[in-house]
Amino acid sequence: MNRILKIIIYISFELLFVLYLMAGMYKADPRFAFFENFIKIDITVFFLLLSVYIGGIIFLINLLKKKNISRYSLTYVCLYLTFSAFVLFSLFYTPGVKYATDKAFRILILTGWASIGSTIIISDREGIQRFFIIFILLGILISIDCINNYFTMITVMGYLARVGGAGAGYLGTGQVAGISFLLLLIQMLGIRNVSYKILSFPFLVILLTALLVSGGRGPVFATLIGFITLIFLSFRLRCSKIYLQKRYKFLSFILMILIILIIVLARMGYFEILERRTSLLLSQEGEESAQVRFEHYRRALIIWSMHPLVGAGIGSFPVLIGLGDIRGYPHNLIIESLCELGIVGLILLALLIIYPLYLISKVHYRDDPLGLSILIVFIIMLVNSMFSGDINDNRLLFTFAGFLVSYSSLKGIKRGNKDA
Repeated sequence: MNRILKIIIYISFELLFVLYLMAGMYKADPRFAFFENFIKIDITVFFLLLSVYIGGIIFLINLLKKKNISRYSLTYVCLYLTFSAFVLFSLFYTPGVKYATDKAFRILILTGWASIGSTIIISDREGIQRFFIIFILLGILISIDCINNYFTMITVMGYLARVGGAGAGYLGTGQVAGISFLLLLIQMLGIRNVSYKILSFPFLVILLTALLVSGGRGPVFATLIGFITLIFLSFRLRCSKIYLQKRYKFLSFILMILIILIIVLARMGYFEILERRTSLLLSQEGEESAQVRFEHYRRALIIWSMHPLVGAGIGSFPVLIGLGDIRGYPHNLIIESLCELGIVGLILLALLIIYPLYLISKVHYRDDPLGLSILIVFIIMLVNSMFSGDINDNRLLFTFAGFLVSYSSLKGIKRGNKDA
């Protein structure tokens, strides 16, 4: 009975943790309005509190079992808390008020829990694998709804536009579909059971289709980078010869099938929105859109040049460019950090990214689908953070940074690069 209770508690945490991380995407769906009316609080806060409660129980169980927290995990948590402390300190000199305070405490609490939960609570292989399975399942559900909305838009409304699923915007849908696609693909490559691969392939197609029909260029580009990284890591250099690892030879077959599928669907017009938005990059409208983005970059860097060391303060960007005390950001994690937190803030943020990459470089991960999955999704989120959202929007970046740390701790950090 105790074992069953333990399994339920652990599975409950991973489920609640995923629901918390993705709450910002699906809570806008009117079909979930009844639930928010029932619980009387924001869905994000609800799943935050529940996941913290269950996570606290797991933490106490681990303490009672005298299960030590690795020093690498503690180091990462301390790095994140140091970054958060500096963000809170910047409230003393920022011109922002309401938005600045809201953003600072979201970094401390919401994004902080995303980072700490994946570093301290989900600290074993089974937990990470359960997290991935739940994430993929929700990604498939959102993708199915996205595809359904796409065809509804064509048949009922008679026009095409960017589309999301389960209340999520087109960017959020594309991001989740892209991550789930690569997670499922890597799991397929790591399992020898042919029946599993055949049964999983239709879901791979669903995720890829949702990624392409949603209409977001950023998620497609980030997923492509992740896929290229996977191909690169599938090869090994030995005795001046390049070898493709045996388990990844199936990747070439998958790639061929997917290319054929994309060509067929594209000729049928299913990716018209993505094609139209991509063509805008070369049009006058696309140039104007890029000019707006680059203007944000330019003004943010000007603000940083006036406050180079500690920045103008968290939440200062929209105020200083004349938008007022409202939500606004440059759509680039590095420029946002320089503008609002200066060189000090950028260094602290860089440590949160470099430290996990340093740890993963010290362990064998190329032969392990779990390690590959974590690293590739981390890369996807890092690429995404350069083009969209602010620090809090890129919560999954810090989640998978935490997974990199906990995974590296499990594998055992060794001196020298063991997976070159």
